[in-house]
Amino acid sequence: MNWTNIVNFLGGSALILAAIGWVCKSTVSHFLGRDLAQFKGEIEAANDRELASIKEKQEKELLALRGEQEKALAKIQASASERIESVKAALLRMERLESDLIKSRGEAYGEIWKLTGSINLFGPAIPASCAELSAQLRDWYFAHGWVLTQEAKKKYFLVQEVLNFLQMRSIPIRRPADEQLFSDSERPIEILSRLRTKEVQLEPRGEDADYSIAEMEACVSAWKSRQAATGSEETKPEQAWIVLQFVMSVFRSRLVLELGSRGNVHNLTTAPIGEI
Repeated sequence: MNWTNIVNFLGGSALILAAIGWVCKSTVSHFLGRDLAQFKGEIEAANDRELASIKEKQEKELLALRGEQEKALAKIQASASERIESVKAALLRMERLESDLIKSRGEAYGEIWKLTGSINLFGPAIPASCAELSAQLRDWYFAHGWVLTQEAKKKYFLVQEVLNFLQMRSIPIRRPADEQLFSDSERPIEILSRLRTKEVQLEPRGEDADYSIAEMEACVSAWKSRQAATGSEETKPEQAWIVLQFVMSVFRSRLVLELGSRGNVHNLTTAPIGEI
C-alpha cells in the first residue's frame, strides 16, 4: 500500500471515528439530560412535599398558639371582671361606711352645740361649771369621739385642756357684763373680737378664715404660761370665759366645716372664724 492509500485510509477512518464519537456523545448527552431532568423533578417534588409538611406543621402550631392565646385572654378577662366586681363591691362598702359615718358625725356634732351652749354670747348669761362641762364633753368623747377627724380631735383636746386648767386653778368663768357687750353702738361680735384679741393675743380674721391647730396650741400654751406667772387670783372670770369661748368657738367652727353645713361642702381648707 502506497502513502496515498494510507492517507486515504486514515482519513476515512478518522471520519468514521469522529462520527462514532459524535453518536456516542449525543447518546450519552441524551441519557444524562434525561436523568438530570428526572433527578431535578424528584428534587423539586421532595422540596414541595417538605414545604407542604412545614406549612402544615406551622399552621397547626399557629392554630394551637391562637387557642392558647384565646384561653389566656379569656382567663385575663375573667380575672379582670372578677377584680372589677370586687372593686365595685369595695366601693359600695366604702360608700355605705362613709354614708354611715357622715350620718353618725352629723348626729354627734349636733350634740356638741347643746353641750357648749352655756358658753354663748347672746341670750341670758347661763352659769357654767368647768368641771361639769369637762365631764359632759368627756362622756360625749367616749361615746362619739371616733367620728372626729384628726384636726377636730386636736381642737377638742384644747377645749378640755383649757377646762381642766381653769378647774385645777379654781378659776371661775363668767360672761362679760351685758352693759359691756350690748350697750355700745358697736356690734357685740366686734366687741367680743376685740376682747379676744387682747386676751388670747391672736389677731382677728375674716369670717372665712380659720386658726390652725399649731396656732391654737401655741395660743393656749402662752395663755397658760401668763396665768402661771401672774397667779390665779389675778385672772378675772370674764377673761377665763373669753378664752374658753374662743377655743370652743374654733372647735365648733371645725365641726361645721367638716359637715359642710355652711358654704361649700367640698372645700375643707377654710372655715368661718369661731362660732359665736
